[in-house]
Amino acid sequence: FFDLQARSRSFAALGYFYFDQATLVEGANLPVSVAGAGANAGFWQVLGVPPLMGRTFDAQDDRPNAPEAVVLSFAGWQKLFGGDTGVIGRQVTLGGKAGTIVGVMPQGTEAPSGIDLWHPAHFDPATWGPYRGEGTRFINVLARLRPAVTLAMAAADLERMAGQLRREHPDSDGMWQFSIETLRESRYGSMRPALLELLLASGLLLLIACINVANLLLSRATARQREVALRRALGASAGRMILQLLTESAVLGAIGGGIGVAAAFALVRGIATRLPGRLGVPGAVGMNWVVVLTALLVALGTGIAFGIAPLMESRRLALNTAMKRGEARLGGSGHRLRSVLVSVQVGLSLLLLIGASLLSESLWHLVKNPLGYQPDHRLTFCIVLPWNTKNEEIDNFFESLQQRLQALPSVTAVGQIDGPPTVDWHLRSNFDADWLPRTAGQPAINAEDRNIGGNYLAAMGTPLLAGRMFTKQDSRRKQVPIMVNEALVRQYLRGGDPLGRHLIVEGDSHEIIGVLADVRGIAGSLASAPGPEVYWPAGRAGVVRRYFIVRSQVPPEQLIRSVRAQVHAVDPRQAISHVATMDELLDKAVAQPRLNMAVVAAFAGVALVLACV
Repeated sequence: FFDLQARSRSFAALGYFYFDQATLVEGANLPVSVAGAGANAGFWQVLGVPPLMGRTFDAQDDRPNAPEAVVLSFAGWQKLFGGDTGVIGRQVTLGGKAGTIVGVMPQGTEAPSGIDLWHPAHFDPATWGPYRGEGTRFINVLARLRPAVTLAMAAADLERMAGQLRREHPDSDGMWQFSIETLRESRYGSMRPALLELLLASGLLLLIACINVANLLLSRATARQREVALRRALGASAGRMILQLLTESAVLGAIGGGIGVAAAFALVRGIATRLPGRLGVPGAVGMNWVVVLTALLVALGTGIAFGIAPLMESRRLALNTAMKRGEARLGGSGHRLRSVLVSVQVGLSLLLLIGASLLSESLWHLVKNPLGYQPDHRLTFCIVLPWNTKNEEIDNFFESLQQRLQALPSVTAVGQIDGPPTVDWHLRSNFDADWLPRTAGQPAINAEDRNIGGNYLAAMGTPLLAGRMFTKQDSRRKQVPIMVNEALVRQYLRGGDPLGRHLIVEGDSHEIIGVLADVRGIAGSLASAPGPEVYWPAGRAGVVRRYFIVRSQVPPEQLIRSVRAQVHAVDPRQAISHVATMDELLDKAVAQPRLNMAVVAAFAGVALVLACV
């Protein structure tokens, strides 16, 4: 980031943020766990959003060792302080550090989403210079383009800087490249396939509905051929007839379109914030003039196009023949067109039904495929100690809490991990391996890191395929041992025995002592195949963020009060967050595909009803 800041030609402002779960204490109130984000002063310049109240933090607040300046999100302001307008200037303790609330952001400022507050990162180039070769990436960088600079020009500028860094620092930056995307693409790009599926399904349903209306109007047109012929015979002009039929059709289309738009408004207001993931963020899904105008134009267009069919049909017939034809008698080209439309409508309805069936089958396989763990009767919660907590204090706190939770009635196993399955937590490292050739600047293995402790495997129900689990002594060794998953062995040591071999990171060699079964959802969606993972003992220095997994013989919801009491007994300054059962986490992980399936199934049902009509 500091290299970009010094060398960039394309950006008017550069900012960054990182996720930071912390404990907030205000006055005599109990500690509360908050979802925070550390950011630099340039972050606010990039966003360009003025605060609702107070101010944002600036470069002075971002200096190392400066007092903590806290900016609340709108949701955090409502949740933590009840929307109190006198919150500006209030003194708090965040992550064990004294701070002051300096501002509140307006509703809809979601960068990143789900954040309660922001605070200065206090990073300095002089402090972070030695971390260049570490290989860990946890900073999210945002930039505002200069006027007249396109995305392609910015990408070329990034490639220029990447080339410079690769030449200047081949050992640490030799393999790294920059990528660039818009903020909208970053936030919603992953949902594009799902949204396209829903758009296609809604388009098909709309087409089926239009065909239905068209068929009814064509039937009506056939029945009115004698009426139209009689009016023409009495001297009505073509313009007068067109005006009458257009008026009738426009009224019909306007009423239908108006009812549809009103129903859509009600549905969006009622369910928009209950949608899964980023679709449920306030303001993400809503009605706008483009949607309303498109809906009304389609409704009016369908009515008008087929409403004047009686006039078109009557022009093909002699007036004498048309007036002699019985009103209930159907036939001619109108009947043939209706037959074609019925066939198309039935075909489209079957297409939607087939799509719904395929999505249902995909969802079934997603849920029923082996997860690598057992989700039932598991309670999870997160604790994050202040980053400056001493190693001895970290060990004492988590060890004491582990023992207290293990001693609770009906609890059968307790484990710890920094990022459990289905939780959005990514931390990757580069490794060399003692069985693979080493190339300078090109690490042999890139894998997801996880730190585990307690009786994690028993708590999760994850099989140990080979070797052994960590012991307390392992975390105290100078070069701690590690465990790997099946995917790493399958990808980099096919057919070989990994036990006793070593992975090398930052010059330190770490012995592989065990192999775990693959766990789906550790570093991505449940649908993604598990990738290489390396497991470390959580007792090694500095691991302050940990999820506890509590396996019990009773419904896990019954343990929440006892868990809070045990945490308070160990340290009354700490709070727990992200309290959920593993079943709830799994349900949340499949919420988006379940929504897609439900919507398409509903569309298919409506289409089937329309086809029957």
